Amino acid sequence: MPLKSKYPNALPEWIKRRHYKVKALADTTDIPLRTLWDYIAGRAPIPEDRLALLAEHLGCRPEQLQTPLLVWHIPHQRNPFFTGREALLQQLHDTLNLEHAAALTHPQAISGLGGIGKTQIAIEYAYRYHHEYEAVFWIKADTRESLLADFMTMAHLLDLPEQHAEDQMIVVAAVIQWLKTHTKWLLIFDNADDLAMVQPFMPPAIGGHILFTTRAQALGRLAQRIEVECMTPEVGALFLLRRASLIAPTASLEQASLVHREGAVAIVQEVGGLPLALDQAGAYIEESSYHLEGYLNLYHKQRTALLKRRGGLVADHPAPVATTWLLSFERVEQTDPLAADLLRLCAFLDPDAIPEEILTEGVQEFSHLQASVPFDQLRVNEALEVLLRFSLIRRNAEMGTLTIHRLVQAVIQDTMDKETQRIWAERAVRAVNRAISHIVNSYSTSGHPHRAVQLLGTSVHIHRQRGDKGNLAIALRTLAVQQQVLGWLSDSEQSLQESITLCHNTHNSFNEAKAYQSFALLRAYQGSFEEASQYLDTALSLFKETDTTAPEVTVWAYRALCALLTNDIPSALTSAQRAQELADLRHEERDIIRSEWLLGWVFVRLVSLENERIIELLQKAERHLRDALDQCRRINMVDYEADLLLAWARLHHAKGDDSQAKVSATEALAITNRSDFRVLRADIHNLLAELAIGNNNWREAKGHAQAAYDDAVCDGPPYCYMPALEKAKCLLDEIKYYYPVELSHS
Repeated sequence: MPLKSKYPNALPEWIKRRHYKVKALADTTDIPLRTLWDYIAGRAPIPEDRLALLAEHLGCRPEQLQTPLLVWHIPHQRNPFFTGREALLQQLHDTLNLEHAAALTHPQAISGLGGIGKTQIAIEYAYRYHHEYEAVFWIKADTRESLLADFMTMAHLLDLPEQHAEDQMIVVAAVIQWLKTHTKWLLIFDNADDLAMVQPFMPPAIGGHILFTTRAQALGRLAQRIEVECMTPEVGALFLLRRASLIAPTASLEQASLVHREGAVAIVQEVGGLPLALDQAGAYIEESSYHLEGYLNLYHKQRTALLKRRGGLVADHPAPVATTWLLSFERVEQTDPLAADLLRLCAFLDPDAIPEEILTEGVQEFSHLQASVPFDQLRVNEALEVLLRFSLIRRNAEMGTLTIHRLVQAVIQDTMDKETQRIWAERAVRAVNRAISHIVNSYSTSGHPHRAVQLLGTSVHIHRQRGDKGNLAIALRTLAVQQQVLGWLSDSEQSLQESITLCHNTHNSFNEAKAYQSFALLRAYQGSFEEASQYLDTALSLFKETDTTAPEVTVWAYRALCALLTNDIPSALTSAQRAQELADLRHEERDIIRSEWLLGWVFVRLVSLENERIIELLQKAERHLRDALDQCRRINMVDYEADLLLAWARLHHAKGDDSQAKVSATEALAITNRSDFRVLRADIHNLLAELAIGNNNWREAKGHAQAAYDDAVCDGPPYCYMPALEKAKCLLDEIKYYYPVELSHS
């Protein structure tokens, strides 16, 4: 340790770090050599003007020269290409410096996937804020041997009496005791993946700060976790261009040419914004003088070789992407073979949203590999915990989904030969199909369209990857139906257009007809009723080509619905009656419930047209709707229950019983809020607004009318639910004379 000085400062450390000769520094600053030596030895205070002058020449801030750094043990150079992460570094600094609010600063853990840049962030933090510490230590925590070795080094740097003890744990205890009795130190445990192994080496963070880098996600009480995300396209592009020496290390993205910016962004997107992969790409481009577009083309052809090539003189992360993850994968395989199999399965699924049901249901597709082990949810959770420990996946418990980096998928697939890839791809298909067959209809009919969309999205991804056009067309059509329910009308249109094209090109008339049915309903929602009618005609014609009459019930049901939306009640009655006839022949509960609902709604609408038959019509409407509602609740088909409750509310409104109408409509609204049935919710809000107007409750009416408007806007023109939107506009126009209101949309 340095001797005590009267005026301690960090000048010796900065001179050493900048590789300055003392005489050269004296000459460039015009400070007498003897005076400069007095400053270095701490025999004299440094005046403010000379402090600023020295800081300017040494490339630091004046205050950084005033704090003496007793020990600096960071075995890595500062990364001149370090880019971004400003918010994370600030968060880390702010959290570690909360000692004013708490007596004990909680250790912080930079957590994430291998190659995400955890070590680089820790290095940058140490360099950026070292002036706030008197001692900075770096501990390699990947093995017990490296932990012990670095603690021995710490004891030597601190010149502790116990540094030569034969028992290494005596040395460790002495270092920990020093940390307990001193302040202003920073202790960094790098690659602390085995937290149980690291814990005995941790001092209480009373007078200093502890920082981990780790792949572990479950840290318990050991540390507060800060997760590192992949780089955004803009930040990643800036880092790549700097690393490839295509722009200066301090240049901004705007200073790069448009061609370079676009090329860099394309590479960032291809590697999923992973910093290590971008560093490898930048090193290759710099060393080979290759251009960005050429690298991207080469990557598409020789991805495996490039991911294995590190390049550059790199000491702080010498392993390339492929090696980094393969080592993790080997440890996963040794720890839990089921976890390894689940990771292989995930390698062939949509990386951005893997519903957990695919693993819990689909694991049975390869359970013969672990026949002696029961595959329940608990066992699957145990396997996922292993993958989470290495940050090979991320889990969104609220959404019930997993994500995996696309490069992790690439590396895993690249370890397989063609036959093994085929086997696992087929297992993934069967796993998805198994999960979908058991779950999607359940979610659709039980009011969870978001979940159904996630599962179907995975199905679309895997069928697209395999080039299975037939199943892709079916998955896209089924997905489009759920997207409509959620009000994602633009997405639904894209899904249906692709489905129709695929069906047409593969001569699959049956599924093409079903897609046209759904397209007709979409156009009806958009207010294009003539086009909707044409699509229904096309669907009916295609069904006849296939000699299939069963799906005609849906065509007639959709005709009735379109007619109701256009106020063509006579046509709606004819179509609904035809739908009921076909439903009764098929004995399909879903079709029967739908036809009863439509007939009930039609009879409610006829009340305003045929005053002399009001009682008869209301009785018919009540009979149909009650039968439909009873059957719907018996089989728990929530996706129709809200429609039926809305029709039931309309029935009571027609009877003049607005109190009961509001009860039923409110019950329907609760279902749509829970399930996010946006299109239907707009209709319910419109009815509740009408009921509130009838009761002279203008504030409530305004709230419901505006909510109806907002829901009916959906994706914005032309992807709006036009019948509900026009109704909401009329209601808002009526309300504004009694209660001031401004539309939130133009």
